[in-house]
Amino acid sequence: MGNTAVLHKRSRTRTDPHRLAWGVLLIAFAVFSILCAAAGFVVNYFLFQSTIPMLSALSVSKGSVEVVEPADPIARSVRTPVNLTGITQVSTDSQSQAKLFLRDTLADGRLVAVVTLHTNSSLTLRTAARPRFNWSTSSYFVDLRDISGRFDITIVSELGRDVLVSLRSPQGVLVSLNASGAYAVNATSARVQVYNRNGLAVLVPPGSQVGHVVPVTGQGIIDVETGAFEARSGYTDLLYNSDFTQFNAVVGSGEVKELLAGWVCNNDPNDDPPGAYRSQMVDGLMVLRLERFQAATSHGRTSCVQTFGQTGLDLAANGYDFLALRATFSIQYQSLNACGIEGSECPLMLRVDYIDQNGQAQKWYHGFYSVNDPQYAFPLQCNSCRQAHEFINPRAWYTFDSANWFALFPPDQRPAKILAVWFYASGHQYDVQVSEIALLGGHMVTEIAAPAGGDTSGQG
Repeated sequence: MGNTAVLHKRSRTRTDPHRLAWGVLLIAFAVFSILCAAAGFVVNYFLFQSTIPMLSALSVSKGSVEVVEPADPIARSVRTPVNLTGITQVSTDSQSQAKLFLRDTLADGRLVAVVTLHTNSSLTLRTAARPRFNWSTSSYFVDLRDISGRFDITIVSELGRDVLVSLRSPQGVLVSLNASGAYAVNATSARVQVYNRNGLAVLVPPGSQVGHVVPVTGQGIIDVETGAFEARSGYTDLLYNSDFTQFNAVVGSGEVKELLAGWVCNNDPNDDPPGAYRSQMVDGLMVLRLERFQAATSHGRTSCVQTFGQTGLDLAANGYDFLALRATFSIQYQSLNACGIEGSECPLMLRVDYIDQNGQAQKWYHGFYSVNDPQYAFPLQCNSCRQAHEFINPRAWYTFDSANWFALFPPDQRPAKILAVWFYASGHQYDVQVSEIALLGGHMVTEIAAPAGGDTSGQG
């Protein structure tokens, strides 16, 4: 009797095979659905959202820079171009400048953006990525952290996809650059300042999700301690066609020629052989190339000038209290050592003609060279210059900022009127590429467009 009861109890707990089969089927279907969804997500992510690294190349414009890479945590000094991989920290000192070139891996190395580190600046490159496949609609993405110092950022136009360059200070201020254009960023422990020359820039305070749009040609400033945002007026480029992208069609001798708008370029009358000047695209940017070869062994000069008429540009009448000359260029070749035997034949020379506060005509000069053999002992300063010319690493792009003349010149020597702005290549044989000559005027005193201790050399 007792055994019969036990067997009966066990038979009641036996699993129904039909119910078990359905349970297994439903669980298998659920697992299958999850795997299909996961596979779809993975495939979608891989095809449309996954990324690959962009080509990140560091070019040292002047002096040497310190680089710290994951494979070698000890900082090393770099003077020649180097490709960066992984998370990399780059730092300049008081005498150096570097440019970080970010290129599209799948588009034959097409340039996407350039980040210039001015003196006493540092950043950490965490990410520079593009979509794995060209059909993806994802954007280019560059993530720069721990920024400190002064930076110029140029994002090339007509990239064919969206772009985002993100810069974040150690204090948490975020600078978001969301479109092609040109920007300047100045980051200190107290504030982060952004100048939007042309593009779309957003400043986000630490710990906030709400950003502030910096208007085109304007400035935005975030106070690190309070998170307060301040908008200021920006700068006016007093030169026309400073990036050499505008041309005028001129009819002459039965043919139409395109001449560079705003600038008049020529060789010196007695140059034999004469030099040449021509516009060309380099890395998606228009440059003006000044060159002279043909085994020349005599002096030559190829120059371009923009004038402001006989009366000049009246700075006081326009209320400017900020004035700075800016130039971006690369010295590809020079045959003479330094700037020649008299220090007057630099492969690139900048010159500004102006009237000072006393009504006297003045000329401001500054020269650059990329070859200097000490055995020749050539002078590194011309007779009309107050300060030595500047050595630039050969075949490297360099950006020069003169600093604010109103802050650095003695009061009686400050410009009252600008008459003309020149740039020229000189020597025997030379090859120079210039991508920008700008004269910036503003209605405030600030340091974003000019490094502390900027050069004021060459006033004549």
